[in-house]
Amino acid sequence: MNLTQTNIEHPNYVFPKFLRATMKKEGIGFKELCKKSGVKKSTLYGWTSGIRPRDILQVYKVAKILNLTIEELMFGTQITPQNHGYELVLYRITSEKIREKILSLPENKR
Repeated sequence: MNLTQTNIEHPNYVFPKFLRATMKKEGIGFKELCKKSGVKKSTLYGWTSGIRPRDILQVYKVAKILNLTIEELMFGTQITPQNHGYELVLYRITSEKIREKILSLPENKR
């Protein structure tokens, strides 16, 4: 499953603008973010131009470099009991296989 298949129409989907703004705020350019995250430069350019991500694991890697959660990067907010609707959206766009990959990364093991 990928984001282009899920047709996210959420009022708080801010990913392209928030990604650009966060990169500027953190003083990190495309080249550096690509090197640190392993995500291709063309992919990052596409995302900042409004192309929806196809691989949530890549979004996770970028978010981690920017010290954000996936939710913060995509929706500009953290999931809380008050805005749990985001959790449903995120669940719909994240296949079980990708969730397992994210949870199996060394930094997520407890």
